Amino acid sequence: MHFLIIDDHNLFADALSLTLSARFNDLEVTQTSEARQALEWLSQGQRFDLIILDLAMPGIDGLGFIESYTTLYQDTSILVCSGGDDPKALQRLQQLGITAYLSKSQPADEAEKAVHAALTGQPYYPVHLQEALEREQAASTIQPGKPIPERQLAILRLIRVGHSNQEIADLLHISTNTVKTHIRLLYDRLDARNRQECLLKAEQQQLL
Repeated sequence: MHFLIIDDHNLFADALSLTLSARFNDLEVTQTSEARQALEWLSQGQRFDLIILDLAMPGIDGLGFIESYTTLYQDTSILVCSGGDDPKALQRLQQLGITAYLSKSQPADEAEKAVHAALTGQPYYPVHLQEALEREQAASTIQPGKPIPERQLAILRLIRVGHSNQEIADLLHISTNTVKTHIRLLYDRLDARNRQECLLKAEQQQLL
């Protein structure tokens, strides 16, 4: 396999290259600190099995590379590997079709998982970043006059049958903090003070 690492932090790129070379047999790794150089290689016909890309770079940044790359090529998997854990950046990446994101603060074992996910087209996002994005989306969507999203309706249904916050978190594969955030927003949306009142008002509004 042949991977391309695009990252202007050479020390990190070198360390990542060594880590992946130790975990993937017969791996060739090419590195560049400039997205423009990578686009030139691709335009000349050079191909890679995986492109590992930082977001914050001088010149053409990571998002700029993805927008240019997906318009022109679309035949190589991309794994974003960044130290800037911004939920809005993750949302934009998802809109661009990027399914794998590795935080630079994660351990080496997670890097291997993220690479496998990117190569097979499976989603891989750091749990804390995905949950932060869900909380932002929940806060923006639960407003008077707007329909309650399916995630909150699912939580309401689980509350109705008596599940605890931890049980809801396990069933929905999210953290208990995210469950608490959704419930608090539901209380605000339905003007409720507790679970019983929340369920009563949800039934009155024919949400359940």
